[in-house]
This record gives sequence, C-alpha cells and structure tokens, in this order.
Amino acid sequence: MSIDHLAAQLLNQLNLVREKPYLPHWGPIYGLLYEIRRLARLTKQNVTIYAINRQACVKYHYGKDQYAVEMPEVNIFLRDTELTDALIAGSFHPQGSRAGR
Repeated sequence: MSIDHLAAQLLNQLNLVREKPYLPHWGPIYGLLYEIRRLARLTKQNVTIYAINRQACVKYHYGKDQYAVEMPEVNIFLRDTELTDALIAGSFHPQGSRAGR
C-alpha cells in the first residue's frame, strides 16, 4: 500500500469520526498512522500526510520519529498515540472536508 492510499483512508476515517462519533475510531486511526510511519521509515524520508488548510499540514518526520502539525508560526510534534487522540477529539482535521466541518 502507498502512503497516498493510506492518507486517503485516514481522511475517510476522519469523516466517519464526524458522521458517526458513536463508533470506535481509535484503533483504525492509530493503525493507519502506524502504517504511514512504517512506510516512511522504510523509505527513510519525511512524508506530508494531508493539508489542514493552505498554511498548515500534518506530516511525519522521519528524523524525529514523530508526527508534526506544521503551521506558519509553530510546529507541534506528537507521538502516534497523541495524534490519534487529537484527531478523535476533532483537532487538525482538514479544512473544507466533511471531517473539518
């Protein structure tokens, strides 16, 4: 599976978080983030997962072995469990998608 395919699945899962909050989402989101991290480590490169808006994005940083929410003024580095919790809580969803509304 490619990172682009996993990122698309993650965005679909974020839409489900909004549409069906009563379903368990933690495991599927964590699993997708784990696979993205695993593939990025295999290729030994940083990976942009998705854009939150025009100026912010969610990335995986290979060198730091952490996810980052990169914004113009600040970068927030998170472990996979922390990012999963934040996404379940509705933080860092892409603007303009059903997940971000």
